[in-house]
Amino acid sequence: PVLRKYILDRYASSAFNICERQSLPLITSSPPLRLFVDPQATPVAVHTPAQVPLHWHEAVKGGLDRDVRLGVLEKVDVNVPTTWCSRMVITPKPNSNQPRRVVDFQPVNDKAP
Repeated sequence: PVLRKYILDRYASSAFNICERQSLPLITSSPPLRLFVDPQATPVAVHTPAQVPLHWHEAVKGGLDRDVRLGVLEKVDVNVPTTWCSRMVITPKPNSNQPRRVVDFQPVNDKAP
């Protein structure tokens, strides 16, 4: 219980911020994510969408829309080329029937120095 309270308090303004009207404070002042990959590596981009079970469509779409509003994700227009693009994978959260969105970074990890 003490460790759980410490983690929730310590990271309240980042990972656990579920307020839909307030942006995350670290995102507005932080530089974009930088990938460290072999400069000679051929970029890998996945263009086929992830399969989402029908009963999770609304929850997944709602989570994606919320993350775009908060600035966590950036929407890319159709037909805009991307250099690196990893696949989103939907898995069930433990002890729940709620979806968890994760990203498969294996192709990027394979190109890391």
